[in-house]
Amino acid sequence: MINIDVKYNQLMNLLYFTALILHENPMGCGPSYVLEKWNKYIGIELKDLDTENYFPFLGSTDTLNTYIKKWHISDGVFKEMKGIFHFIFSNAIFDVETILRMYKTYIGDLSKINNEFVDTNGIHPNLLKAIEEWLSKPNNKSRVREFKFDDLIDE
Repeated sequence: MINIDVKYNQLMNLLYFTALILHENPMGCGPSYVLEKWNKYIGIELKDLDTENYFPFLGSTDTLNTYIKKWHISDGVFKEMKGIFHFIFSNAIFDVETILRMYKTYIGDLSKINNEFVDTNGIHPNLLKAIEEWLSKPNNKSRVREFKFDDLIDE
């Protein structure tokens, strides 16, 4: 369903990206797949990301090192995608609020997320249903309904 509310579109694009990567299991998603989904849903040029001010890495460095070795990721690709890797391997994504905070921590400005509605035809119907069920949980439903996106942008 297309929503003309830009902030809602941005929020849903972030949630779809996160669900796609985590549903597939980040270890099974090569960097080209991650970048394809990143460009489609998020749309921020990686070179524009602030990669200098990270909080300590919350995920398992062993997991990240395994991923780097499995996909033969060069230092250049790692440096370019560092924020995305920290975001998807943070192992701390449980609800909408956490996803927004983790994105802001590891990637940056939420207002730069693609604000156009992204067609969800490429997402399997079972995954779309799971996302809808997850969003209907009380803590997520109220967060999406309130659209307090500005709260996190201004922090």
